[in-house]
Amino acid sequence: MILAAMLAAIVGWTGLEPESQLAGRRLSEGYMQGKVALVCRWSLDSAEGREAVARLQRVWQSYKSKPFVALGSLIGGAGDAPSAKSFAKREGITMPLYREAGLEDGAPVFEKSPWFYVLDATGRLSYKGTDERLAEERVVLALTDYAAPPDAAYWRRLIDSEIDVLPGRAYMHIVEFRKRFPAAAADYDESFAALKARSEVVKMAQLEAFSAKAKDFDPGAGKAALRGLLSKISTTVRAYEPFKGHPDAAVVQEAKNCLADLKWAEAAIKTHVKKN
Repeated sequence: MILAAMLAAIVGWTGLEPESQLAGRRLSEGYMQGKVALVCRWSLDSAEGREAVARLQRVWQSYKSKPFVALGSLIGGAGDAPSAKSFAKREGITMPLYREAGLEDGAPVFEKSPWFYVLDATGRLSYKGTDERLAEERVVLALTDYAAPPDAAYWRRLIDSEIDVLPGRAYMHIVEFRKRFPAAAADYDESFAALKARSEVVKMAQLEAFSAKAKDFDPGAGKAALRGLLSKISTTVRAYEPFKGHPDAAVVQEAKNCLADLKWAEAAIKTHVKKN
């Protein structure tokens, strides 16, 4: 039963090929796993769509240090790509923009542009519609739930959605689950023992923890502290690069995800230090 839940939790994404990228950081299907995702479907010929993407940049700026992805998905043909890239450059869009990207199965469709849908960290569709405000509210709620899962049922859903694709993060959450719900700890004894016995999974858990901390760096920490963090990021990236060649595909993907986040944090910290 747990295996079925794990396999069902793997969310499929489409349209994330490099040739479909218009702006922002590069995404992959693996990178999207375990993230709260807000997808905005928009078109260039819709003033409301263009305005929504520009506003969505603010949401991306606010939560990009969290396990969150805002994805602007352009509706239209390949011929719209140059105009969309010019629009992104003109508006200072740094969030990911792709052409015709989104859920592989179950993506909602509305006639009006723009429309939105939100997935929580377990891959469950938590909002679909044309109300931008409600979509952002669902993002905030989903991130709050992820930061402090409210009950045992959510914890189970979170762990079961991660264990097959993000073993390090699943290990972290099983440790926390066993502390919070000791009466139910035995339910994950087998999974916990299996993950703990794998040194690469424990390493991924450590990488996940450091990656999250680095992304959420304190801009007011001072230059000395931030330079120290930069040094630690650089050391960590070098130490974990070999995991990109690990025989377990899930470990490879988790390492790539975390290293991509560390590269983003490194660039953001360097920009902040240079400006200040």
